[in-house]
Parts: sequence; C-alpha cells; structure tokens
Amino acid sequence: MVTILNEYPDGFEFQAVDKELGVTLLGRVSRLQEKETGIVGYIQMIVDSFGIQRKIPYCRVLFTSPTYRSTMLELIKNDVEVQFNNHWWYAVFSEVQAYVLDKILTPVQPSRLKLVKNISADFIYEPIILSGFSTIWYGPGAVGKSFLALTAAVCVQNNLSFLNKVNQQCNVLYLDWETDEIEMGRRLNMIVDHLKFLNIADSDLIPPLYFRATRPFQDIVRDIVEGAIKNDVKLVIIDSLGVACGGALDPESALGFFKAVRMLTEYDVAVLALTHVSKHEKLGSEIKSPIGSAYFEYYPRMIWEITGESLVNSDDIKIGMFCRKSNVGKFDPQGYILSFNPFQISKLNDLDSIEALDTRSTNTNLIKEVLAEGPATVEELAKKTGLKRDSVRVLLNRLKVRGEVKKTDSDTWELETDEVPF
Repeated sequence: MVTILNEYPDGFEFQAVDKELGVTLLGRVSRLQEKETGIVGYIQMIVDSFGIQRKIPYCRVLFTSPTYRSTMLELIKNDVEVQFNNHWWYAVFSEVQAYVLDKILTPVQPSRLKLVKNISADFIYEPIILSGFSTIWYGPGAVGKSFLALTAAVCVQNNLSFLNKVNQQCNVLYLDWETDEIEMGRRLNMIVDHLKFLNIADSDLIPPLYFRATRPFQDIVRDIVEGAIKNDVKLVIIDSLGVACGGALDPESALGFFKAVRMLTEYDVAVLALTHVSKHEKLGSEIKSPIGSAYFEYYPRMIWEITGESLVNSDDIKIGMFCRKSNVGKFDPQGYILSFNPFQISKLNDLDSIEALDTRSTNTNLIKEVLAEGPATVEELAKKTGLKRDSVRVLLNRLKVRGEVKKTDSDTWELETDEVPF
C-alpha cells in the first residue's frame, strides 16, 4: 500500500494510492530522532483527489504515541475535502509508523569483510579530487583556489578532461560561504568563455548546482544529503571550511564537520573542502598547514597545498599544488597558470617550475646548499637560510629520514655524501 520513494539519513518520502477513492498521498518524513518522550519527527503531505491537490504543511509528530493514527486522520479530515475510507487511511498511517519504528529502532548489524583485490584509487578529477571520500585543498588567499575548484566543477559536470582527467562525470554541488551567486556567476562566465574559445565546450555546457550557504555545514547537512540524493550529486565542494564550521576551528568543530562529511560519503558523495593556511606556526612560519585543529589534517583521505607566485610585469599567477597527505599513494605536483586579462587558465607542465613554487622543497634545498659548504649547527643554518630554528630542525629530521644528512654531535649536521644531491 505504501511505497517508499526516497530514503534519507533521518527520514524518507513515501506514496500511497487508492484508485477507488481517486486519492494519491505523497508524504515526506524528516528530522526523525529518538527522545525521552518517544520517536519524534516532522511530516509533510500532499493529497491529490481527482487532480485537485491540497498541501498539508509540516507538522511535528510523536510516532510512538497511542493516538498517532487518529491524530493524523483528524489532520487529513480538517484540511482536505476527500472521500473518506477510514480503514484505508488508518492502514496507510500504520505502515508509515511501522517504517519509522523500523528505521530508528533496528540495530545496525556488522557484516563480514570481503576479499578485495589490490585496485588503484578512484578519482573524480585525477589526481586532485578523490571519488567517494574527502579531499582538502589549502593555501593562502588570492592564489586561485576558488577558480580552480569552480573549473573542476564545470569539467566534472560536463565530462571535460581539461587541466586534469575526469574519471567520473557527475552532478556537482558548489556550497558557497565566501561570495554570492552573482560573483560566482561572473566567474563561471569567465571559465565558460575560455573553454568555448579553446573549443573544449559549446553552448550546451551545463553549470554545476549552486547553493549560497549562511548557516554552519553541520546544520544544513541533512538537507544537502537529501538534495544530493534527489539530484544524483556525487561531488560537493565546500568553499570554505572555516566559515562552513561557523568560524570555530577547534577539535570539537573539526569532529562535527567530518561527522557531517561522512553523512555524504556514506552515499558515495565525494567532498572537496577549500580552506586557508593556518595562522599558527605549527612547525615554524615557513611550513604551512590547513587552518584550525590538527583533526583537519587527520581525517581527510587526501590533502593538497596550493601555492602561488605572481609573474613579473603581469597579472598572471603561477600556481603549484603539492600533495601533503594521501592514503592512496604518492602523486606528482600539479601546476597551472591563471591569467585575468583576458581570463585564461592553462596547465603548467614544467616540473622544475612547479617545484620552485614548493616552499618545503625550496627550504630543504637551502639547507643542503649550506651543508655542502661544510658541517653546521642549527643556529648557523637558521642564520644563513633565514629560517626559524624550529623549522630547520623539522627539515633536518626529514632529510635524515631520507638518508641525506646526518648528525655529527649534539647540534651539528652534515651531508651524508660530499655531493649535493640536486
């Protein structure tokens, strides 16, 4: 009698039809939760009687109440003029009630692990956006993070392997806390015009879905999940993480954020979150990390740092992307050139030029250059390179693990070989 149309984390949509009465009932149950008083939620219904529709607004329902069915029946009678068969309506609301109780009270059962052959990682936009998991891009302001993300959204939405390879064409939802729909529409127009100029796209290009968000991500994630399911969205872009967390970037906020992210990834929806560089000197000011709690580094499956350099006598920006964390393998840095007059974005394929944008690589090379002149203390290295002592120690330990330097006494370091290995 009752057909479940869509299933959501805390609700569902259903339909019931009585051809003899000429009645079709469409319902949506949402915000289900178990409280001390019982299982509560909200229900919205549309009753169609011989083509005449009546919408019953959301009402709060105690689904475990003994008077639940009679309350629902009175609600229908008061708001809708239909031929009534009490037995049919009671049966419908009984099935809805049973489904609610089953959804909330049925315990989650473990399952046996299955053997899976060693397969490569799945990417939506290879290799910078994972499929079905969370990815973070972080970097300072004005290096083109949002432009790159919006370009990726357009390419994935339209299956255009521009800049990077699209492995999974899908609907994309861009959640924007930073700007507004007019500004994002202006940027989209710039990207689309450029793709058309390159004969990569045509007038049939489909823009990604867009939502201007103001409330914290955790507060709207249930609506986002429902929208993703309805629109078959497989990539959600969050711009940007700090504002999406309501400005709170402590461990509790990080845990809440990734709990919300998992509500999407459970439905095989990938999440790309953009964020800024931390203002805190976690490992010294020369080594940057994503803004906020360390949990923002622990939980994502992949993290890319974005750096930028303005070109001399030009408004062009040379952009480097460096994989700082990956649970699915090691990946080469990516490079792009972003121009604004006129707007263009292109791939930078010169690996040396890309690696020159990597501050970590540059600082490491600085230390090796100094040590090529002879052994030096941390204090001497800091003075000659201009780096902070804590940063020098971190980089020295990294070089030691790679077998490129060694410690000769308590605070003196030298190269493992007489050759400078670069």
